[in-house]
Amino acid sequence: MSGAMGVCTLIVFTRWPTPGLTKTRLIPSYGALGAANIHRQLLARTVVAVGECQMRNDIVAAIADIPSNSDVASLIPSSWVYFGQRGADLGERMANAIDDAFQLRPRSTSAVLIGVDCPDYCATLFDRAASVLNTHDVVYAPTEDGGYGLVGVARSAWNSRTRSAMFKEIVWGTSSVFASSRERLSRVRHASQQRSVAVATLPTIWDVDTANDVARAIALGLLNDPTVHGDASEK
Repeated sequence: MSGAMGVCTLIVFTRWPTPGLTKTRLIPSYGALGAANIHRQLLARTVVAVGECQMRNDIVAAIADIPSNSDVASLIPSSWVYFGQRGADLGERMANAIDDAFQLRPRSTSAVLIGVDCPDYCATLFDRAASVLNTHDVVYAPTEDGGYGLVGVARSAWNSRTRSAMFKEIVWGTSSVFASSRERLSRVRHASQQRSVAVATLPTIWDVDTANDVARAIALGLLNDPTVHGDASEK
């Protein structure tokens, strides 16, 4: 691996905040409109954090469920390239998003994929992930619930074996996602060198999946209460 600084492509991986299609686990507590409001706030926080990065980054967005008449520029900066997610499950959609990002940004030496569910995302985390990929093959930021909120890979390590270990046959949405991904990668050898894939782990972050998570984010000033303006009236 080279320690030379490269260009990282940041992939913001998200659904469009359409009521009823996003943050569905929050609908019983906040209604479809309230859940979409929470998603929209999280997406806006992520966009701001990405915009504050200091590293040499390209930025793209992989978006699911974009209505045909959506004003994408209302949520995604016009300077970002965006494309639809594709794939049968979460792992396939993430892997395809990395494929698409590398194809769109041929000068990039790495890609970092982030969701929008972590209210404590910050530019420092994204910059650190991009920097780590100058000396490592893969990077994760695990979440408190056993998953991860950021995953990145160096282009030099992105091949069928790494891709499969990272994104195939993972039981998504469980507390074993991060541990299982790490264990599978530990069995992969780097394609061009006689060594294992080098994996770095960043500090643990947390994401918003439940009503308790929403309450935590509101208490910390990271989200506005979606019920204040009646957004949770539909239940």
